[in-house]
Amino acid sequence: MKQIINTVFIISFLITGILSGQQSSSFSFNYAGSINGTFSVSGDFNPLIIPSDGVVTAQEEIDGITYSTFSGVEAVSIDSINLGAILLQQAGELVLGEYPVDPVTNSAMFGFALGATVTEFPDDIDDLEADAIYLSIGGLITITEITETTKSGTFFGFMMNMDDPADIVEVNDGEFTVNTATIFQPYLEGDYSFDYLGTEMSGNYSVSGTIDPFNLPTEGTAGFYGFSSDTSILIITGVETFIVDEVDSVNIGAIIINKPGELEPGTYTVDPIFQTVLFAFVLGADFTTIPEDLEDIVADKVYISATGSITISELSDSSLTGSFSGAMLNLSNPLDFLSVTNGSFSLSPGEILAVDDSNPDISMPSLLELKQNYPNPFNPVTTIKFILETQSIASLQIFDVNGRQVETLLNERL
Repeated sequence: MKQIINTVFIISFLITGILSGQQSSSFSFNYAGSINGTFSVSGDFNPLIIPSDGVVTAQEEIDGITYSTFSGVEAVSIDSINLGAILLQQAGELVLGEYPVDPVTNSAMFGFALGATVTEFPDDIDDLEADAIYLSIGGLITITEITETTKSGTFFGFMMNMDDPADIVEVNDGEFTVNTATIFQPYLEGDYSFDYLGTEMSGNYSVSGTIDPFNLPTEGTAGFYGFSSDTSILIITGVETFIVDEVDSVNIGAIIINKPGELEPGTYTVDPIFQTVLFAFVLGADFTTIPEDLEDIVADKVYISATGSITISELSDSSLTGSFSGAMLNLSNPLDFLSVTNGSFSLSPGEILAVDDSNPDISMPSLLELKQNYPNPFNPVTTIKFILETQSIASLQIFDVNGRQVETLLNERL
């Protein structure tokens, strides 16, 4: 994977909405069962560096339903992660309060993926490739704080292995705090093109479609816009993939604007000194290195703008369009330059990650009824009745008035 493609990976994986920002963020929980331990990550997920550990939140409103996600990501290797995630969906805005886990509609759920393969991330979470994937079958998610800059909460309950319904893991002491000061708007598909004429080469660079960073190699156009603490960040990429000597390589066209203040439609002059406004063209980029700086990309050629401008024509939730032109210099050879004309980009947002509950092997009962215990009060014995529509995993726990679990009465397939 490469630096620009990794930006797109974040865009797809984080689903849509709001990226965690400056305030310290954390996501943690304890788990016990067939696996035991503590999952804990802190800090902010870096959209330019992979692998990256950190916490991120996303929020999207679709047809009157608000989808909110809170995720902690732990990098295992260059193409593998552990992921803890919470998903809430409800009519209207997210509010303070308790959200009981709903395994039927998945309107409130949490999950844990171990060893997830990030190079083949599917449209449906049921198809996610990982060593183990656990989804909640019972429990409670509580939103304890919502401010202009922070969302916090707690969670606990039980998760079931999607491949082994008898494998139940208990989750306790789940906590998350994420900063929501950064607006994050993804654009996952579109067109990116420009003409170039230089001392050593000339032609037209044009890519379109949707980058699929989890099925590499891939090509297409994507980008994101972020705003936090009076600073705007805009990244647009067009990626073209090819193979040389059985090794994946890419050509990348990129636009980056990093400026104080909220970004508005208008024209922005290229800044070759501080590189707050730039466009670039990378030829034959190595597909295995992930540098922190653009200058450190391993590629046949790296051109960065020395003069010119970038014009933003439209910047909204539904559309990002504009144009650019100027001159680019080869970082390794200042005498090698390209004149760029007719540069244009037009992008639109992608879709939220879907949860497909059609797998009959892990289907949840549509009817679940818990009767009032009798007698109540009691000493020393009481009877608790419940109804399941179909044979399935049943877990029955007793909690005290402070929400602490004191006893597990049942945890088996019935």
